[in-house]
Amino acid sequence: MNYLVFDIETIPDLDYGKQFLNLDGLDEADIGRSMFFHQLQKTGTEFLPLNLHKVIAISVLTDSGGTLEIASLGKKQSSERSLIQLFYDLVDSNENCLVTWNGLLFDLPVLNYRALFNGVDASSYWQNELWHIDLKDVLANHSPKGQGSLDAVAKGLHLPGKITASGDQVWDLYLEDKVEEIRNYCDLDVLNTYLIFIHYQAMIGKISKEEHSTRIHQLKRQLSNTEKQHFQSFLAAWEQ
Repeated sequence: MNYLVFDIETIPDLDYGKQFLNLDGLDEADIGRSMFFHQLQKTGTEFLPLNLHKVIAISVLTDSGGTLEIASLGKKQSSERSLIQLFYDLVDSNENCLVTWNGLLFDLPVLNYRALFNGVDASSYWQNELWHIDLKDVLANHSPKGQGSLDAVAKGLHLPGKITASGDQVWDLYLEDKVEEIRNYCDLDVLNTYLIFIHYQAMIGKISKEEHSTRIHQLKRQLSNTEKQHFQSFLAAWEQ
C-alpha cells in the first residue's frame, strides 16, 4: 500500500471578490478584509465558503513502503491550476491511500471546487475508488464534537506540532509576499500528520512496534540529511 499524505494552504479568492462583491479597485489586503467582513456579517464567522478558498500551496509526503519523499508541489510562482494538476497527476501515478488531517471537511472539498473552476483533469481521483484516512475524523470516531487540533494531538505524542506558523497566519504571510514560508509551513503540517498516522497505524495493529520504530528512524535520518532549514528546525524540535 502506498500512502499519500497531503495538506493545502489557501487564501481568499480575490478575483471573485473583485467581480462579484464589487471590490474592484481595492488592493489585495482590502479585498480580503472586505470578504472576511462580508462573511462575518452574513454568518457570524470570517471563515469563507470552501469554494472561495484559492489554493496557494500543496505539500505531500509519499510513503511507498521503505521510501519516503517529501515535497511542496510546484514553485512559489506556480498558478493554482498547475498546483492542483500536479496533485491529481501524483494521485494517478500510484495506487495511493490518501491521508489527511481534516481532509474530508476542508482539503478535498476545496480541491474539488478549485479543480472544477480551473479545468483540471481530476479523473484520477473521481474514477478510482481511493481509500482516504482522515485522521481527525477517525480518531474522533466520526464525531464532530470535541475533535483535537493537529497541533494539540501532535504535541500529545511529543511531536513538534506547529513550530513556525498557524493556519490563521497564512493570509498575513501572503500579503507580506512570504509564500515560500507558507509552503514550508505546509510541509511541516504534512510531517506532523504523517507521524500521527504512524502512531495510529501502530495503535490499531496495522504495523508492528518494530516497523513503527523503523519508520521513525527513517524519517529522522532523511530530515538530518536535508539542507532545508525548516526540516532541520523540525528535527531539532522533535529531538528535544
